[in-house]
Amino acid sequence: MTYAIALYYRFKPVDWILEDVLRSRYCSFDKSLKDCIQAVSLHQLSSGTSQFQHVGQVSSLSGKIQKIHDGNFNKGLSQGERRNPPATVVTSMAVYKNHDAQTAYKNNVAMWLINPRIGDYISIMFNTEANITGVMFLSGVPPAPKDMFGPETFVSVFDSARREISLGQFSRKGDFVFRSNGMVATELRIKITANISHWITIDHIIIDVESTADHHDKNATTLRSP
Repeated sequence: MTYAIALYYRFKPVDWILEDVLRSRYCSFDKSLKDCIQAVSLHQLSSGTSQFQHVGQVSSLSGKIQKIHDGNFNKGLSQGERRNPPATVVTSMAVYKNHDAQTAYKNNVAMWLINPRIGDYISIMFNTEANITGVMFLSGVPPAPKDMFGPETFVSVFDSARREISLGQFSRKGDFVFRSNGMVATELRIKITANISHWITIDHIIIDVESTADHHDKNATTLRSP
């Protein structure tokens, strides 16, 4: 990716280069346009709001004036839907206004939790078994950057036999990231193990999955109790 940007940044905007890389990686000349678009869409991540924003009106395209501005940029007001696997999401915590767990899981909006205490949790119960390959949660997002989880909050998954395995805990900076070759689970749970004196906001809720067929083909690991 860095090589592609270094080679072509003088000729086109970086977001165009990223699109080129995706097409080169997941498309081939023997595929139809429809198949190509579908293949690329499986690997694109959309947060709703822009991750980058032009500063000023000078465009990277020679001779062009850039007047477009994303009104939601840097305001924590994401739009659109996430691509998480279908699930029923509940929490033991009270929520602020309409920032509930189910809506935040499905849509690009923040989950805002009130008065978290030891033993509180967020439960993501998948509609069907999910072969999890990646998990990312970012807490403490604008407009409340200090309202974050920390090492007191753990993430675990359950298999169809209700065996539990811990995936780890949030960092002191409020993020949690996990990668796997494949882990079949029926539920993912976030659990608080100590009282927290502030509210919690979570805006990035991403769960990557593959089909169970791919899971078996790759001999991915299944959940096992220690």
